[in-house]
Amino acid sequence: MSTSLNALRAALMSTPKALTVLWGLSDRPAFAEKVAEIGRGAGIDLTTEAVLAAMTPRGPATPAMPVSAATLGPEWLPSTFAITPQGGRLDWVYGGGEAFTAPFAAQDFAWLATHPLNQLLPVISDPGELGRLPGPERPVDGMIFHIGRCGSTLASRMLSQVGDILVLSEPQPLTAVLSAHTLLTIDPVVQQAWINGMLGAYRRAAAGRRLVIKLDVDSLFDHARLRKVCPDTPFVVLHRDPLQVLVAQAGTGAPPGGQDGIPMPSAEEIARWLAALCETGARAVNAGARPIAYADLPGAVLDPAFLNLGLGEGDRAAMATVSTMDAKAPGRPFVPDSLARQSAASERLRMLARQVIQPSWERLAGLR
Repeated sequence: MSTSLNALRAALMSTPKALTVLWGLSDRPAFAEKVAEIGRGAGIDLTTEAVLAAMTPRGPATPAMPVSAATLGPEWLPSTFAITPQGGRLDWVYGGGEAFTAPFAAQDFAWLATHPLNQLLPVISDPGELGRLPGPERPVDGMIFHIGRCGSTLASRMLSQVGDILVLSEPQPLTAVLSAHTLLTIDPVVQQAWINGMLGAYRRAAAGRRLVIKLDVDSLFDHARLRKVCPDTPFVVLHRDPLQVLVAQAGTGAPPGGQDGIPMPSAEEIARWLAALCETGARAVNAGARPIAYADLPGAVLDPAFLNLGLGEGDRAAMATVSTMDAKAPGRPFVPDSLARQSAASERLRMLARQVIQPSWERLAGLR
């Protein structure tokens, strides 16, 4: 059966119209029946039961089909990127033009991976191929950077309500490419080509939609490399009162704990990291990014000048529907936590915020 199954998978991968038809079938028996029918038309005899048995849940260790990334159509998106000193694995999922509305792209990718098509066609490519993929044919329409816990997920959730905007919130493959040099020896020119290829893949997946990417917090350190690929893309840097961010990141000042024997960073280390983020954020603003204060949300996102996306009244009305909800727990009303964070702070955290982070944060916030 494996020979027939491999032949069927290859036939499907080379027939975009068949993939489009199959994407419209989320019912597993109906999907399997249609796949078997397509197989018979191609001279491949597989029963519906055999097709059903071939559909398996996706995971990092799932046996997958190695393909050339250059042969994948624009409906395919990089979903996970595993990098080790021994090599890597880049997984792709068929997106079918679906909207991404979850708080984080990983949740959207996980949902896409449950579709029968992605379970029948687990596709991977060699990470090295990224550098040979074309970059974005037009710039990404907006990028959101932040110093953590300062409303970036709210901003991305609001923008995801606009029908013709594809929002990718902290896509893990892009984060992995940006940090690849910390895990393996890689030529900076090659790594820059990987970034270019990854952004190009997401740009093509957006098709006619506008594309906005919300980066993870550490990606702020890589703003220059991203701007090198998309120099005309509007960028914003979200920030918040340093004590409130420090409390969120370090707790109330209790001794740090850890999981699996890995100690958590100390409050001092976290404070120095936040100060470095603020310094980098200030440099990003000096290079053209727009600073946005947490206190100005959600209104700042509704402002037409936010990323200059040309939002209309209908767009802003759709965005406003989620502006009062908890961004990370859709359906739950947002409960302001600024005062609670201030009151929960230990004197030690107050001192660290004041002496370590505040000077750098003031340089960033003062650029408004």
